[in-house]
Amino acid sequence: MAGKSWAQRAIDGFFGGRRSPTQMECDQTVRSISGASAVRPVDIPGSLSYTLVCTGSQQQQQDLIVSFRDSEARLDGGMVKLAKEIHGCLVPEATYQGMMSGADPPLAIYAMHCLPGISCLEALGCQVEMNSPDEARRVCYVKHPARYFARCWLKPQPVVDVEVQAEHQTGIRRRLANPRESPSSVLPSSTISELAYRLLMLFSQEYPQVLTHGDLSRTNILVDKDTYEITGIVDWSLAAVLPFGMELDCLLLTMGYMGLSGWHNYACRSQLHMAFWDEFWTASGVEDGAIITSCIITMVPQVTNWEELALLSEEFDTETGEFRYTMFAVVDDDAAYFGQLNIPKLEISFQQLTSALSPIPDEDIFPEWPHSGVTLTQAPEILPANIYIKRPSLALYNVFKEHNFLRLLPQGLMEEAQAMCGGAASLVSFVIDRHPNDLTEYLKHGIGTIDREPFMEALESAINHLHSLDWAHNDLNRRNILVNEAGMPVLIDFGSSHEIGKKLTTIRGTKGWIDEDMKTIPRRRSATTHPLSPRFAYGLTSQYLRIS
Repeated sequence: MAGKSWAQRAIDGFFGGRRSPTQMECDQTVRSISGASAVRPVDIPGSLSYTLVCTGSQQQQQDLIVSFRDSEARLDGGMVKLAKEIHGCLVPEATYQGMMSGADPPLAIYAMHCLPGISCLEALGCQVEMNSPDEARRVCYVKHPARYFARCWLKPQPVVDVEVQAEHQTGIRRRLANPRESPSSVLPSSTISELAYRLLMLFSQEYPQVLTHGDLSRTNILVDKDTYEITGIVDWSLAAVLPFGMELDCLLLTMGYMGLSGWHNYACRSQLHMAFWDEFWTASGVEDGAIITSCIITMVPQVTNWEELALLSEEFDTETGEFRYTMFAVVDDDAAYFGQLNIPKLEISFQQLTSALSPIPDEDIFPEWPHSGVTLTQAPEILPANIYIKRPSLALYNVFKEHNFLRLLPQGLMEEAQAMCGGAASLVSFVIDRHPNDLTEYLKHGIGTIDREPFMEALESAINHLHSLDWAHNDLNRRNILVNEAGMPVLIDFGSSHEIGKKLTTIRGTKGWIDEDMKTIPRRRSATTHPLSPRFAYGLTSQYLRIS
């Protein structure tokens, strides 16, 4: 065992945990597949595969690579094809040869042409100081990863496998949780929290999603042994479509090496760093990162005062009363942004607010219009002054439910809604008639007088109409009754509305305006006998008008 190379020990480890096949049986299978006279393991073996170089084949003009791969390291034909479309001859075209007979656990077999070059791990030395020719080769080398990233940037991809992206998000959050829980973490908790919430932005539709190799290490990069130009990028088993820059950590690995005493930066590190980014800006057509920066900055509005927030709320533990977090939201040009910080709101700066904001996907808050048979009235581009724009409640997300109810109602005593659309018939907000005063304000400020009997008859008519549609308002109170110019009621706020007989949400009327706690809406039609809202609240409204 002592005389074995680390490569052979890695191969022994691969076969040691398997019942079958043996290394010799794999070698025999490779000879039959390739027709090669000689086979040997690659110089840098993988932990989840056994890969051989096949030479001396009369059937093949070029040396062949045959790889036996564990289930966790199989090659996705679609991903390999995409990689080849983007990176061309740097990616070997893999051909699936079937499953290894009798393998336990199973092994998939792939064949591909052998690319020229040696492993980057072999080529890049371990010395801090370099002579001029070595520095020139290193500069040549770092330009190639820069071009790799530029090609990825120029070829953004649609997200097809949402589950893969979700798994990566979960994995990143788990890794971020480790330093947060460690007492010796060099990162402050606020920085870790900001990184966690920035993930939403990186995985959003607005940020470029690109083909990502998944293991862009020195072992998977081949270079020319004389010039250090990259000649191949192999092992695409972990390839996925992820946010651009997810594997930029490989840039660090080009700037130094890990020795027995730790990490060492090359003396020419600054030169290499500059060469990488200069080449990336040139190859991608991006000027000094302007596009990437604007892609990030323009997505998130800059918060400069508290009035710009559509939501600002502190959350506390219901049992202990301890502070948990502050959540906040901004609506800007029909785009919604949400953020959360583990900091009390009085201690939060505008910069921290802006940094923590992440866009909410349109489909989460601006639902598509689902009723193909129902005509949607779109609000005019120039809105009149006497209207009110009702946007989604970023804390409750119940605006669409409200519109499902509003669309059932006739004009008149209920708030009349039109929809403002964004994109392909997505509901961005509702445009409703503006009535400046609710019932309390109307009487308190002496806006006008109210004829009690016709007012209450009209209100009862509105409630009865709701019940005729098998719906109940569930939150009738003075604040939800507006008064129009004619001194008649206009019923608003259908966020608590439900079909009669359905289970109620946590919003079950306004305290003091219901006479019992209800969990479902009983099937009783009359406005004056419905127990949850109308009977009791109706009477209170009538009494309020009599007193006022």
